[in-house]
Amino acid sequence: GQCTYVSADGHRCSETSFLEFDHRQPKALGGGHGTVRVLCRAHNQFAADLAFGRQYMDIHRNWPGPKGAEGMPLARGQSAP
Repeated sequence: GQCTYVSADGHRCSETSFLEFDHRQPKALGGGHGTVRVLCRAHNQFAADLAFGRQYMDIHRNWPGPKGAEGMPLARGQSAP
């Protein structure tokens, strides 16, 4: 397989390693299984930044702390339900 990301000027990413499934319309924003594509890790992260904002993704990406019932990071001092 190959990353399916195509830049604004029409160039397709040539990455064939570190491929991941990505929802064109994120599930958290109402997307479903019919909107899945294959992106390399870098373009998948880029798509998440565009969908949710870089600041939000920086906070939630690779969160080392505990997670709540929805998989969301818990604030310091907050406990899981």
